[in-house]
Formats: sequence, C-alpha cells, structure tokens
Amino acid sequence: MFSDSVDSIPLDFMPQVSDRVALDPVVIDRAVAFSQAMPEPIRWQSYLALLALEGFAAWLETQTLPIQLERSDARLIQPSHFDVPAAITHLTLSQLQVCLIVASADREEAIEVPLSVVDELCQVAHLYVAIAVDDESGQADVQCFIRYDQLAQYRQDTGLLPTIHHTYLLPRAIFDADLHHLLLFATGLRSTAIAQAVPSTTTSPAIQQILLQPIINTATWAQQQLANLAKGLHQLSNEIVLTWVPPERQTASAMRSAQAAATQPVANLAAILQNLRSQGYDVPQAVRAVYQDVLMGDQKLRLSIVTWQLAADSLNEAEQEWSLLVIVEMVQGVTPIEGIRLAIREQQTLMLERILLPGVAYEIAQVIGFLHEQFMITISFPPGSSVTLPPIAFEAQ
Repeated sequence: MFSDSVDSIPLDFMPQVSDRVALDPVVIDRAVAFSQAMPEPIRWQSYLALLALEGFAAWLETQTLPIQLERSDARLIQPSHFDVPAAITHLTLSQLQVCLIVASADREEAIEVPLSVVDELCQVAHLYVAIAVDDESGQADVQCFIRYDQLAQYRQDTGLLPTIHHTYLLPRAIFDADLHHLLLFATGLRSTAIAQAVPSTTTSPAIQQILLQPIINTATWAQQQLANLAKGLHQLSNEIVLTWVPPERQTASAMRSAQAAATQPVANLAAILQNLRSQGYDVPQAVRAVYQDVLMGDQKLRLSIVTWQLAADSLNEAEQEWSLLVIVEMVQGVTPIEGIRLAIREQQTLMLERILLPGVAYEIAQVIGFLHEQFMITISFPPGSSVTLPPIAFEAQ
C-alpha cells in the first residue's frame, strides 16, 4: 500500500510548474553522436530516449525546489522493436528510483511502457515519468507520471497482458498529470512508502542495456578522474590505474575508506598486466587503465580496460594506431554461469568475441585500431541480456 499521499497537501504556495523545457544544442549533438553507435533499426528511439533524459534533467534545474538527479548509473534499455519506445532506468531522485518513458507528443490515450522495466526486479522503479520530445523545436515535454504500486495494481485488477513487442499499453488516465505531485514526491517521500516490486509471472524478453556515460576519451581519463575523485589516482608499477566510478560527496574518512576498498582490484589489475607481460604480451609499463563492475542479476563481473598508443613509423596521424586490451574477471564469491560472452565492435562490425569459461580466473581480448576509430564493449549473459559500455575513443596527448 502507498501510505503517504499528497492529495491533502495544499499547493497554493507552490509556483506554477511549466512542463516544457528547451534542449541545449550541445546535448542534442551529444545524443546524436551516442545514438549513431546503436543498431540502425533502434537508433531513432534511442536518440529520443537520450533527449528525454537531458530534458528531464534540464526541467528539474528550472524548479525552485532543491532536487538533485543522480544519473551516474543511468542505463538505456534498448527497444525490442523499431516502433517501440526506449526507456532510461537507474535514475535517482532523493531516495526514489525513476524510469523515464518516451511518450507521444500529441498525448495519445495510451502510453507504451517496455515490459522489462515493470516486470524485471533489477529494472523496476518507484516512479515512471512520461516525457515527449519534439526533435524539430528542440524541446522536451514532461507530461505525467505514475507510481509503481499504482501501475502494478492496475495490471493486477485488469489482467493486463503485454503486446507482441513486449510492452504494456497503459491508459493515460491512470497517470498523474500534476507535476507538483512529482516534485513533492522527489523532495519528501521515502522510498519505503511505495510498495516493493514482486516477481511477475510474465516472461520478459532479454534486457539489452547500455550504460549512459559520455564517450570515453582515453587521453583525458586522468584529468577527469582527478577532478571527480581527488584521491582516485593510483600509481602502481609505473601504471596509471584509475577507479572508474561516479563522483560522490563524501567525508574525508569515507573517501579514505573508498580508496582502501579500491586497492584490491587495482592491485589485481597490476598483477594481471605483469603476468601478461611474462607470457609475451607487449604491454607497455605506462598505460591508461580503468575498471568497471558490471552487474546483471546475481552475476557480477569486473571489466578492466587498458589502452595505449602504438609506436608509429609514420608521422601521419591517420596512419597511427592504438591498442585496446579488455580483461574480464569474475568477482570473488560469485558463482559464474556458462555462456557469458565478451564482444568488441567497431561501429557495427564485430571485431572479436570471447566466451568466459567457468573456473578460468580471467579472459582477455585485444583489438588494434587507428586513432580515429572507436570501440564498443558488450557483455552478454544467457539467455540473451546484455550490458554495453559507451564508445571508447583514443586521442593522443
């Protein structure tokens, strides 16, 4: 049950809330660049979802109430069909998990919601916000929202079944169009006030998700991480190793604890690189490297990304190359399942693929490309879900 209601709260003191916001041309260009890496059939829907995220963030910034959107773990849930909207998950407003759904600009009677963000426990949010994007005018329209408990209750009461494209068609009438309520929830509602998700009997499709971080420029990792983490820079055996985690506001004591917790994976990476050198791999002593923990259900992998520029005979930048070395480890204490795959692509071309074998400490993959080329890394889990990292680009210093 939802026990904290805002229906009885007087709203006379609240300023008028505009539902439309202009999109910065910079974020539009960023969304264009990011969506170009998506498969062509779902590129448009992914682009709209990225703009919906930027529009929602910009809309919150226009409000008088102090609301912070935490988006460091934001993920794009790729649509299952070219005509199905994408969604953005793993956003946080105060204590509340938020999912953004792309809705039609003409406010159709039904809002289409991907099945996975409602039925998969790892994707379920407290609030679902419908946002329309007008690409031509460069505006986003925050239309309405619905609490998870209301959505689940409607599904149960009506026996709602998914469409053939693995979505739910929800009537707009069950959504709350009063954006004052959304702002009040975001500023004062405890997450425990909304009933938790329960497993659904509906079979959800495999989840294809992309971590929504900017295109990673390997030449500026150090500067970015120093700005974000202050003490996140580690120097081990002449190798620059950076913890790739979102910035947090912490006390000095908490930051020291975080640094101590990061020591083990950093040391593991340094040991792996030294072991690879002893096996004949030509890994320079000075490299750029980060690690990222990847979660999918009860599976947890540690993904280390190591890059360096190759020695070049030519001064022509177009002929110079860089190396991407990817190391995948199963996190200690997690029982791996069979069939986990690592794939590296250059645009839509599959460069290589590796299968992680149970019992093997780590798996490695290496590709070499010209300086202008970008690579995307995808980890696939049986029976078909996947996590894709943002494109990795190299720019010589």
